[in-house]
Amino acid sequence: MLDRRHFLLAVTALALPACGRMRNIYQVEDVPLPDSVLELSLPELERLFILAAANGRANWQLKRVEPGVLQGDVLSGKRKIRVAVLVNHSHYSIRYIDSELYKATDYEIHKQGNKLLKGLDLDIRRALAAHARAN
Repeated sequence: MLDRRHFLLAVTALALPACGRMRNIYQVEDVPLPDSVLELSLPELERLFILAAANGRANWQLKRVEPGVLQGDVLSGKRKIRVAVLVNHSHYSIRYIDSELYKATDYEIHKQGNKLLKGLDLDIRRALAAHARAN
């Protein structure tokens, strides 16, 4: 009985640190755009997103794949995350595509990867707010 308890305690002790590092993948779905960007053409709106990502803290590199679809990567050391940013005149979404060295599963990613995803969303929100203030 004591050996079984020691075994369960050891398994629990080893599993807890790993669980603490993984988080549900941060996804951004259908965030409404402010009225101030309604007058922008789709290419101008995409450029606003590309610049927001490039000038943000993590230096995301977004490029236009097709109208309304941007694909981007960020490198953090040897780690990499790829996302798709879907943009139209009423809303935007950020969708996780894949990553390297972030131990991601279909639903979870290392918390540092999530920090980068949240940072991209924040950089975009700040750029949209700055555009709204300027107009």
